[in-house]
Amino acid sequence: PILQMAFENRLFPAKTYTIGELKIPDEYFSDFLRGHLDGDGSVYTYKDYWNTFKNPKYVYTRLWVCFISASKSHVEWLRKKIQRLIGIGGHLNENKATRPDQTTSIWKVKFAKKDSIKLLKWIYYKNGLPCLERKRKIALQTMAIISKEKRRRYINTKINDLSSGTLKLCGFACPVATRSVWYGVCRRYA
Repeated sequence: PILQMAFENRLFPAKTYTIGELKIPDEYFSDFLRGHLDGDGSVYTYKDYWNTFKNPKYVYTRLWVCFISASKSHVEWLRKKIQRLIGIGGHLNENKATRPDQTTSIWKVKFAKKDSIKLLKWIYYKNGLPCLERKRKIALQTMAIISKEKRRRYINTKINDLSSGTLKLCGFACPVATRSVWYGVCRRYA
């Protein structure tokens, strides 16, 4: 049935710009998506120290899963199908061609931490599945680290002075341009 689906979906060489919606039955979609992740996807992670100015303990592990293609219609289809099947939407992003040798934009659907965890659990639903082991290992190790992290509540800091164009936050000054102000409270962008 897999080869038959490949022919029915017109999978052929040089499909990069023309591929669109594929006729993948729902019961096989998580397996298809695992292969798509192996070939045209990324699992990446990093430590986020952005809010350590508030508290040195505000260090979190970030996790992102993304799928890329030069075909906008294919990435939009992926996003809609994932949303329908497991209820996560992701974020659609275009990286426009910037170099003279680039001829087209690259499209990406990207999932943040909570959605990435849900997606990865769905595509790696049991041990021994065919997959690119290094991506699976990164995903499983990162999910294990995240599961042990305790989410800390951020502290809102009252604004002392806006007249100078700088926010003074309990002795910490920063340019207003890098802050977002709501109701007299300053929070750093996430």
